[in-house]
Amino acid sequence: MNWLHNQIKNLDEDISSVVFCDVSENEKAFPVSKLICLNENHSVLINKIIRKSGLGKWNFPLLHAIREEDVTIVHSHFGHTGWENMFAVKKENARHVVTFYGADVNYLPQNNSKWYSRYATLFENVDLVLAEGPFMRESLIALGCPSKKAVIQHLGVEVEKIPFQPFTSSPNEPLRVLIAASFREKKGIPYALEALIKCMEIPMEVTIIGGASKDRNSQAEEQKIQALAGKLGDKVTFSGFVSYQELQKQMLEHHIFLSPSVTASDGDSEGGSPLGITEACASGLFVISTDHCDIPNVVIHNETGLLAPERDSDTLAEHIRWFVEHPEKVQQMLQASRKHIEENFNAKRQGKKLSQIYRSLI
Repeated sequence: MNWLHNQIKNLDEDISSVVFCDVSENEKAFPVSKLICLNENHSVLINKIIRKSGLGKWNFPLLHAIREEDVTIVHSHFGHTGWENMFAVKKENARHVVTFYGADVNYLPQNNSKWYSRYATLFENVDLVLAEGPFMRESLIALGCPSKKAVIQHLGVEVEKIPFQPFTSSPNEPLRVLIAASFREKKGIPYALEALIKCMEIPMEVTIIGGASKDRNSQAEEQKIQALAGKLGDKVTFSGFVSYQELQKQMLEHHIFLSPSVTASDGDSEGGSPLGITEACASGLFVISTDHCDIPNVVIHNETGLLAPERDSDTLAEHIRWFVEHPEKVQQMLQASRKHIEENFNAKRQGKKLSQIYRSLI
């Protein structure tokens, strides 16, 4: 979760952070000043049962950690984690901030009604609830979060580490399209492929980064993707999951980032906006996406990229053709896209804003 590490490492220097987790991996790749694994000296199963059942007042590892580290503010990431932590945080008289990210906003309550009452309790007891953008903020208010507690806090990317290399076309060069996402319904990959099939007259190379999980729905989505990709023949290359560094490299080698997210049939959605879109905008990739959740807050239609209605492969295809036919306008939009990310989604700026949010609670 590079996006989460960015939030921690870009806080002001006078803010001391302690990371509480269940398990730890790749600690060298994501260094923090202090990390405490709550399950280190306790039963993982017992702790999980206590948290999931809402018996947080007996969440002794968290209670002990808050007390021993003299924690002033607990920042819980994901709404369900905030609810699981809520009782321990309250018992220790710490302030509590919870950030929602997507499935916790809509999928959980829509598929399990108990989360409506759980969130009602959380919103009553939490100090602030952070949302990636205006759409998610309104969704949280609709769930019962008081508007005064709902605050927009963008997820930032390290813009200074992302090279800005907008495409330069050359004669007879094929259009290179990048699709990068897990194979889940909400990512809308089949609609991206349908749009590309409608543009077969354009010489193109399509790279698909990502793959399916063991989940049955994800496996079904992979079958749809493979079937549609087959219609594009040798124009498509599947790269599987790649490292973050390789993904950034691929972004610099393509012209279009096609990412048409949708609301899934089970209610799952992006909630905010995929961070991959933000990084693509910063790198000089031309983003074609949908008016889904908070994506329009990152990709401004007709100014920094192009958006289509959800599940509208015809409009996506029109946008692809427009890109090919208007190279000069595209260059202007790419410059505007980079500037928009630098000003509004810069990890350093967002770190300072989060620092100010913490200070407002002390």
